[in-house]
Amino acid sequence: MSFDDNPYQIRLRDFHFRWKEVWVYEYDLTDWWQHEIRLEEVLPLDPKKRYPICVAGKRRGPIEDCGGPWAFMELQDEYPLWKVLPQFAQFLLDHRDDLDDYQDELRRLAYWVVREDFDRQGVNRRLAEYSAAHTREKGDSHAYPNTGHH
Repeated sequence: MSFDDNPYQIRLRDFHFRWKEVWVYEYDLTDWWQHEIRLEEVLPLDPKKRYPICVAGKRRGPIEDCGGPWAFMELQDEYPLWKVLPQFAQFLLDHRDDLDDYQDELRRLAYWVVREDFDRQGVNRRLAEYSAAHTREKGDSHAYPNTGHH
């Protein structure tokens, strides 16, 4: 496998990871977001499911383009829940008649209120949308070969 390989044709199994093996996935090379991933189990293919699929997770992802892990940790210190909840409640009270005009501010505060929550169903909806768009983009009914899904 090399960088010349088509990334749409490379599957995780091509890396030959072993059970309980840990590897690092780096997202956004300019911000150094590193994710430690461990192979917990290889599950049998379920022909009733659409792949890829998320089976578990923890917390919401960080705010996009926040400046990387160190900048995100600083933001966490600026927005502790005990401080954000009263601001969020007051914001809703102050702008209840014109919330549409304040969507960015509302999203910013809401993120810090719910950031500990993980929405597995939401993640799987986005994965399904990505999969469908990727399949349409390629014009290929076999975007995920050997899965039995199109």
